[in-house]
Amino acid sequence: MDRRRSRRGWSGFKLFIWAVVIIALGPSLVNLPRVWVTCRVWEDVPETESILDDETMRAAIQKIPDYYRPESKTYLTLPEWYIVYSTDEYAAFLQEHRSGEFPYFKAVGQYWQSYVDVCREIKGRYPFNSDSQFTLGFIGISFTAENMLKGAYEGTLGRVTEWISSDTPTEEEIFAAQVARDYGEFLHMTPWYFFPFKETLQALWTETSMWGPDPIRKWERKLALTVEYGGKILYAGFTNLGAQATYGGADVEKVYAITSGMTTDLVSDDLEIMEQIDDLQLIRITRFEYFSDTVPGLAERDVQFIEIAGNDEILFTLIGSQDADYNFEHGTYLFDLPILTQPGLTRVSIKVRVADIGLFLQELKGRSNIKFEHMYDY
Repeated sequence: MDRRRSRRGWSGFKLFIWAVVIIALGPSLVNLPRVWVTCRVWEDVPETESILDDETMRAAIQKIPDYYRPESKTYLTLPEWYIVYSTDEYAAFLQEHRSGEFPYFKAVGQYWQSYVDVCREIKGRYPFNSDSQFTLGFIGISFTAENMLKGAYEGTLGRVTEWISSDTPTEEEIFAAQVARDYGEFLHMTPWYFFPFKETLQALWTETSMWGPDPIRKWERKLALTVEYGGKILYAGFTNLGAQATYGGADVEKVYAITSGMTTDLVSDDLEIMEQIDDLQLIRITRFEYFSDTVPGLAERDVQFIEIAGNDEILFTLIGSQDADYNFEHGTYLFDLPILTQPGLTRVSIKVRVADIGLFLQELKGRSNIKFEHMYDY
């Protein structure tokens, strides 16, 4: 009898583990081949070349080993940024809703759809970028596993504790909402694996009480958040080691560009003029959010971009109503994805020539129901 119970218990445990694995990895196993086929990993296409015709400036940039970046990366960074946007969306959602109501599974679907959409744009135009594709596959698997498991949990046990609790959030829910907001802001400038998850976990246990209203919900949240933050502590350490091995000492936080009209009064710690040759400037600018926030302001100051990191195309995303007109003279509509928690709004991807950045932004000012969101810096 004891052996039978032991075997049944072991069989049940194995079944549970398999269910967890299938839920966590199933969508990735389906979508990764779809992405690779769409990206046509087997095609050999030559890399694009700089359009710069000033020989003196060309000689100057040849001295910079990390000046050039593959143009395909302006597109391939979009799925990576989708995770940032999804985190922001989740944080904003928690300010007014319970965690069990968030569309975790749809967020997973949108990540892979954004990946497929950019692959459709770059296939046949650029060589296969193994570094970016590996990164997107890796973080896609991670994002999928986290949201699938979280969605499954929040839709079952988490939903039960919601039902039996009052409408007033527990201390732990308020704490989690604040952490989600801080985490979203953090991701705009810094890789996720540098977030202080260890300190966050410690704060969860020191800044929230051990007893209070809705004790079942309170302790369920406390334990669920402990598992979440604890898991991210371990995974962040592993990911950081991988990033160090991949990038080493490379200056991955700066990008170079050729401009005309840049003046010294615009220079800062994040924006440097490296060379001035006739009426052209070789500049170095901090990437990520700073780049996206600063370039439009430079364009308004009549700074003309000739090329960025050796490229003459760049991707923009806009936020606007789903029925807005996204036909532009100086930009090309590619695709859009609806904002999951804000019905009627959509995120639209637009391809723009680097030389037309200023013209496109001027054109965008005339669209009151569309706003600039981000430009992607390779």
